[in-house]
Amino acid sequence: MKLLNLAEQAEDIGIDRSSLLSLYYIFINQTETDLKELKQLIAENNRSAIRDKAHHIKGASLNLEIEDMVESARLMVLNCDEGDISPICQELYLQLLTQFQNLKLQIAEEKDLD
Repeated sequence: MKLLNLAEQAEDIGIDRSSLLSLYYIFINQTETDLKELKQLIAENNRSAIRDKAHHIKGASLNLEIEDMVESARLMVLNCDEGDISPICQELYLQLLTQFQNLKLQIAEEKDLD
């Protein structure tokens, strides 16, 4: 995962750093729920619901330019579209989870800078 530069990202989209941090907090809260649901859907082998949840995560990640999560979710959607969900979805889920945990650490460090 590339390191966040919130000041630069905020400037690029025309908001202040504090507002951008708020968007990340919303993303983190929602994605935490989404990842728990995704784990359950993978356990249930529910290809259609896995695809929908991965697509949602991809879109939310894209909005904040979290490129590694976008790519992992995109690959999950693609694999679901092709009918291949196991064991690749489990592997991609673990990648998403790791990427998400790394993002949370970076955001926590950014918060400490305030």
